[in-house]
Amino acid sequence: MVDWVERFKTLSPEQRLTFIQPQLDLYIAAVGKKASISPQIATIAAALIAITTLNPETAYLNPFEGKVFLAIFLLVIPTSLFMYVWEQRKAAENALTVIGSYQGKTLEEMVTQFNTKFPKHQKIFNWAWSRKEEIMIFIVFLVIIYVLVQMWYPFFL
Repeated sequence: MVDWVERFKTLSPEQRLTFIQPQLDLYIAAVGKKASISPQIATIAAALIAITTLNPETAYLNPFEGKVFLAIFLLVIPTSLFMYVWEQRKAAENALTVIGSYQGKTLEEMVTQFNTKFPKHQKIFNWAWSRKEEIMIFIVFLVIIYVLVQMWYPFFL
């Protein structure tokens, strides 16, 4: 019987990467599909709560209940989006770590090797561009906080 682990170890790093690439792609796709469901559910739920409060014939919610449910779902939207982006980033880092291990490098060594090619202002731009999703989610979060403050302000007067 052939020992597949020993045979795999004899392959070159490029051959190893070719061999495991379908598994890496499947893993990243699975994490993405699973994590993308949460923001969609929260968005649909917030829309349903808003529709329900506008049309009391569908289901009666008093204004306070409607505000509470809407606030919860509005806060879940940026939270779940952030978790989605975080899981995607971790999956990509894990994939890069595996790729680096086949090349005999750590993730930090690969990033350092890549970043030494750019001047400082380009490194800052690259960092901001790699974090654009988090920045947009933070802006959405601030807008939601503003909406919630406007929604609840009369309640506390």
